[in-house]
Amino acid sequence: MDIIEFKIPTKIIFGSNSLDSLTDIIKKYGGRAIIVTDGSSFNQIGLIDRIVGKLNENFINTMVYSEVSSNNTSDAADIIANLVRYSKADCIVAVGGFKVQNAAKGASVVVTNSGESSDYVNGQPIYHKPLPLISIPTILGSLSEMTLGMYLYDKYDEVYKECADSNIYVKDCIIDPTLYETVPVKYSISSALSVFALSFDIYMSSSLNVINEPLIKYSMQTSISGINKMIIDAANIDNISSMSIANMLCAISACNANFGAIRALSIALNSVCAVNKSIVCSIMLPYVMEYYISSAPKKYHVLADFIEGIDKEMTSIEIGAQAGQYIKKIQQNINLPMRLNEINIDRNKFNKVAELALTYSGMDKLPKAMNKESIINILDQAY
Repeated sequence: MDIIEFKIPTKIIFGSNSLDSLTDIIKKYGGRAIIVTDGSSFNQIGLIDRIVGKLNENFINTMVYSEVSSNNTSDAADIIANLVRYSKADCIVAVGGFKVQNAAKGASVVVTNSGESSDYVNGQPIYHKPLPLISIPTILGSLSEMTLGMYLYDKYDEVYKECADSNIYVKDCIIDPTLYETVPVKYSISSALSVFALSFDIYMSSSLNVINEPLIKYSMQTSISGINKMIIDAANIDNISSMSIANMLCAISACNANFGAIRALSIALNSVCAVNKSIVCSIMLPYVMEYYISSAPKKYHVLADFIEGIDKEMTSIEIGAQAGQYIKKIQQNINLPMRLNEINIDRNKFNKVAELALTYSGMDKLPKAMNKESIINILDQAY
């Protein structure tokens, strides 16, 4: 048997009200912190005020940068890095989703390595360990809070680029399920569906190993079950906690295996067309399932264990088709977009999307190889 190394360098603090541990975590690194968030939503629910108030009570100096938005480029990471230097912060606290987590990662690299964050997604080596980064995710499906490397929207080439350096990771991640209660129901369910999609992405990768496989199967089973419960009662904290565990196991697995086409296409489409990654994941899932089935039919039988209405005696092709229909039924029931043309994507940009997707890690580990032409065909089918 091959020797398998399994590691996740991020320390995870999980549980309801685990946010209360933030003060002690920051004190490990010193008494100053920069809080990075998107501002527009989290300030409205008072989360940032709550965090800052608690830290001030414990004599921790904080500065808040709340300007991260969907329109930000790698400049955001550079601005945050300058604020860290100005305030002499000992760590960065990232409160939010994909954009926030990756901007904070970029800043943590720049602070200790100089230059611009765009340098590091364009191949510049990282010689010094990044500044300690503490993550507080507020939505399911980002996964950047626990996975290695970073994605930044390069301000020069105007696309998302990846730096897969394993030195880039969150030091401490606080996963507090109570924070997910504030997310609108539709986005909660689409994010939960993206956890299933990304878990499937890892499950189909040739990089999957015997340690990751049971974790990712549990993640798929828990997320698909949790989606159905969430449709009935979106505020059930026990179910939200279970979904958080599925999300966590997906991220842990990704540290030792690769994502695939679903993750790559969601980031590429977000980069080129500025669309929601979770929505894209759910739209692309049935079409990627269909593409893979001829090359890895045996893997599809596991779907019959936890997707309602699928008979284990069915053929692999029948199971794959039924699973795809099941995903589409969920989308229809909660009025989620089912095709790319429903989210204002310009079909003329598929060429650029395909070229970009092929640059991301994991695309060389697919059960069935993809090239530019095959990706465009899949995008056309999903359109």
